[in-house]
This record gives sequence, structure tokens and C-alpha cells, in this order.
Amino acid sequence: MNKSKKVKPTNFSGKSAGRINSKNGYKNFKLTSYPDPLLLWGRHAVTAALENPLRRIYEVFFTESNQDKIHDLIKQRPFGLENSNTKFHVVSSKELTALLPENSVHQGIAAIVKPLELLKLDYLISEMRKNKTSFVVVLDQVTDPHNLGAVIRSAAAFSADAIFVHDRSTPRLDGVLGKAASGALEKISIVRIKNIARAIEKLKKNEFWCLGLSDSAVNDLSNMQIPTKTALVLGAEGMGLRRLTKDTCDELARLPTSSNFPTLNISNAASISFYEIRRQWPFLE
Repeated sequence: MNKSKKVKPTNFSGKSAGRINSKNGYKNFKLTSYPDPLLLWGRHAVTAALENPLRRIYEVFFTESNQDKIHDLIKQRPFGLENSNTKFHVVSSKELTALLPENSVHQGIAAIVKPLELLKLDYLISEMRKNKTSFVVVLDQVTDPHNLGAVIRSAAAFSADAIFVHDRSTPRLDGVLGKAASGALEKISIVRIKNIARAIEKLKKNEFWCLGLSDSAVNDLSNMQIPTKTALVLGAEGMGLRRLTKDTCDELARLPTSSNFPTLNISNAASISFYEIRRQWPFLE
């Protein structure tokens, strides 16, 4: 379609939309104007949010190079955005850079969004009981947003049903984390829990086999038979699983890494573990 014939939504603004002021940086998004706002940036993170009918979009800022893509997403999104209250602003790359935290790789697009509704633990477990197979990931105080975002991305890629995160220690589900997750925040259920050990106990009572990944474990993950209802428990990089978390798991396993250099980044270790679990379940999509 010729660009001149594209129909713009009535809430589509021109360059800068009277909102750009590079002196104050991040605060210029006026996030306090919205209830519980989150800020996403990067092409995959923002386009996935636009494609998700469950995600409320407050405002979208993008460069001219992304204009055609944005118009297509507006028209294709279930329930539509053309007549919603979402505001769209065309900005320069320099202006967008000035609005975001330093060194943000925004790829010419950012959005202010509302948090997705997080599922409750009991509800999710009751839903998974209906499934022939279930695979969840439990993260024991993984606090680095780059690592957590990468783990979420891998978990979505290997079709995990959900990720359980520690409520107090988990960073906001936006920004750097959202960029690292590359759109996966829209694809997988995330459950915030207050007590990791109690959550593991609840999973065990509901027929989940809870496997903790630990460098100190005796058994190699590749030598284990993975049940079709499994919770994989991963600890923070460096500290690993806490003692109570280890004690609560049904079993511990390690990756068969070199004794000369046994450590892996948590996101890499997670991806390898997810692959091994899915490799043993070939009948799954």
C-alpha cells in the first residue's frame, strides 16, 4: 500500500507531540500520569506488546523508520488500537535516546504500558493439573535484569508453562529486562511468590517433581529421566540455590561442564537445562 494512502488513527501525533524535552531524560515520559506504568523499549519488546490483546498500551514513541510497522500492528491487533486512547508519537532517534536511560538500545521504538495481570499460584497449579505435561521454572532470587530477561526469553522459546519469581528480589518487568526478554513477557505466565520453599512444597503436593540445578550436585542432568510434570529450580548467578531451597527440592542435578571451568552464566545454564527437558519430551509441540 502506498504510504500516502495509509489511514492514521485519530490519536496519532506528529514529530515530538509536544512531549520531548531532552534535559530531564527518563522523567519526560511522565509515567506518573498513568496507573502502574511500565516502560518498554526495543523492536521485539514493543511489537510483542502491541500484538498482545491483554496488554494495555498507553503511549508509543517511534522513529519514522518504524512508522509502517506501527501502522500495520495498529490494524492487525485484536480488538484494534485505532479507536483506543493509545497515543502515538513520531520522534527522532536522538529525541528517543534522550528520553531513555543511558545506553538503552531502543531500535527506534518505546512504549508506556500497563503491567499484565499476574496469575495467582493456586490458580495456575489448578490449571496445570489438567495438562498431561507441565513444565515450570522457579527462580530463587535471580535479581539481574539482563539475566532474568534472557531466562524468560529461553523459557518461552522452550514452551515453559510459567515462571515463578521471588516477589521482593525480582526487578520490574520492563526496561532492560523487557529488552533482554525480547517480547517473551507477552508469551509466558509470570507468578510472583513470597516464599520459594513453600511454593516448591505446593508444587510437590500437586504431583510436580522439583529439580534444583546446582554445581555441587552429584548427578548430571543429562543422565536423569525427567518426569512429565517438572519444576526446574534455578538460583542466582554466583550464590546459586539457597540452602532451604536445595533441601526442599526432590533432587539436585548439575550440568556436565569442565572441571577446569565449571561455571556458566545463569541464562546459559537455564537454556541448556530447558533443552534437555524438552529433548526428553519429544511428543510435545
